[in-house]
Amino acid sequence: MQVRFTTLERNVIEHRLDAEYAIADALEDRYDNEAVFRAVERIKRMLVHGGIWQNLLTRVEVSVLRDCVEGSTWAASVYDPDDKATFAKFRNAKRTLQKIADKLTKIGINDVSVPQA
Repeated sequence: MQVRFTTLERNVIEHRLDAEYAIADALEDRYDNEAVFRAVERIKRMLVHGGIWQNLLTRVEVSVLRDCVEGSTWAASVYDPDDKATFAKFRNAKRTLQKIADKLTKIGINDVSVPQA
């Protein structure tokens, strides 16, 4: 099964993938950095070529995709507590993260948690 992402969803995922060292830090107890970096590059290529194929993912890639939601700073980056107008952007960003988590669930990546802040 393949899952496709909207342009916005892809941008959110790529926002985290561009922080490959942060992903490597988050996954350091399970995988070495080189394995994480390879997984990041492979996921980027999959996104460019139309989406993520469930049956082609390694365990490392599954962990990286989960971290793209759970470790995302996308929602927090659009929120300014001093500007009430940014709350709508924050809410929309969290909704986008939830849509990504739902799509990952469709390809068997379960229990993905959307950050609360």
